[in-house]
Amino acid sequence: MRACPPTPSPRCAGGSSFWMPARPGSGKRQEARSVADIDLQRHAVVEASAGTGKTHTLEELVLRLLLEEAATLDEILVVTYTEKATGELKARLRQRLEKEQATGGLARHLLQAALDGFDQSHVYTIHGFCQRALQEHAFENRQEFRMQLVDDRQLLDPCLREIQRRSWPAAYAEQLHEILQLSGFGSGEAWEQLVRRVALSFRPGCAHLLRPSLLEDWPRCVAGAKAELCAYRARWAKMAGIKPDAPSSEQVWNVGFAKLEYHRDWRESRRAKVLEPLLLWLMDAAVDQAPIAAFGALLSQCRQQASFPERGFHVLARALTDKAFAQLADCCPNLCEVVDELEQLQSGQQWTALKHQHAVSTISALQQQLAGHKRERGLQSFEDMLTCLDDALDKKKTPQAATLCARLRRRFRYAIVDEFQDTDPIQWRIFKRIFVDGTQQHRLFVVGDPKQAIFGFRGADLQAYLEARKELADEFEGATYPLTVCWRSCPELLAALNDLFIKSKWFDPDGIGFIPAQYPE
Repeated sequence: MRACPPTPSPRCAGGSSFWMPARPGSGKRQEARSVADIDLQRHAVVEASAGTGKTHTLEELVLRLLLEEAATLDEILVVTYTEKATGELKARLRQRLEKEQATGGLARHLLQAALDGFDQSHVYTIHGFCQRALQEHAFENRQEFRMQLVDDRQLLDPCLREIQRRSWPAAYAEQLHEILQLSGFGSGEAWEQLVRRVALSFRPGCAHLLRPSLLEDWPRCVAGAKAELCAYRARWAKMAGIKPDAPSSEQVWNVGFAKLEYHRDWRESRRAKVLEPLLLWLMDAAVDQAPIAAFGALLSQCRQQASFPERGFHVLARALTDKAFAQLADCCPNLCEVVDELEQLQSGQQWTALKHQHAVSTISALQQQLAGHKRERGLQSFEDMLTCLDDALDKKKTPQAATLCARLRRRFRYAIVDEFQDTDPIQWRIFKRIFVDGTQQHRLFVVGDPKQAIFGFRGADLQAYLEARKELADEFEGATYPLTVCWRSCPELLAALNDLFIKSKWFDPDGIGFIPAQYPE
């Protein structure tokens, strides 16, 4: 990246004049032609597009705090996203201080003091900061002084097996087989993979956000669905004209379906893989003992037909040619009505909600089991570091929260948070409680580019960034500074990109928005 000159004079690539529009929810937007324009007396959101000198801005912010605010390096907390980034940023900061110190001047002694104590500088990842804060104040927060770091993924399987062995039989008793069949548990590894993935994605205490939501006493609802399904099956068997003593090949629908003027291979595939299993299900009186399990088995068999996963039981009727469909009423009386009702049942909200109740319940139980397993053994994951510090700073959850917050405020006057577009609600709460809520002596500077928010799979939440930006401006008199001078491109490319994005609706103006890039003169 080209070195940024101290006072760039940008122009909008493409010929338009420099203009910084305000966006709803974007805060008090300020024109920032250089880092020197950022007001250190206010909280700030610095939006740094690619190539606009984000790292240079971080360095200059630290330097300005040292020289203009007489802060010590020990009072400045810098947080970035990865261990690699912390090492690189530390090296860049040291080089910048050494370069500035070598120029001499009245502030030389301040810079030398910063360099002398540089090994104690506070440049961390978010997890590193949380871990240090918890360890240094473990006694006040009744935490273990030394927690062993673990990966939650390594503990999920043994915790899930424990739930399967102990919790399921105790909770479901004689309904266990029906519930497992209804949930799709027996269909390979897919069910367990889904439960593990969601349990890792949802933080403890957030299982209520899952949809469908967990029904109260849902096993009793399963019993009600069982009775309803028995009634449906009896009525459908009557509509199909089932002869209890005749084989499936002689049932009216089977004989009639074989007569349809339809492509032979397609007709036989539907008859053998969908209609035949359906008839056997309607004929089997033993189904009434375990109707949900039997219906689940029926669906599993039918899914072997290539079109069934997409069309369901409608493959027996709506997928036919017009001529074959016209023959249905005579060849297979009532088939269309039964097919429609079958589809309404298996795709209806009530059935779908019941189908997923076991998964939702297991996810919540798995999170509780995992938390208890770690607590008993003094284990902690990266995610736990955030939730533990968040809880420790929450006055509603921790009596000593105010004490911890005061001690962290005495330690740090300023926080500079890099890659803030990849924040989440917990991270935002942590920094807000320490540096923003109820204090006039502390400042929070967050740096990021919402257009580069790419870590949603790790729990990052762009909405949390947008809400934090708005909250800092509307409630805490913060300002938003877009860095728009691009040092990494040519004017022709910038002009083309500006033209493309300005004329389109790629970015919601009430959300991320788009600010034209500038080319330095």
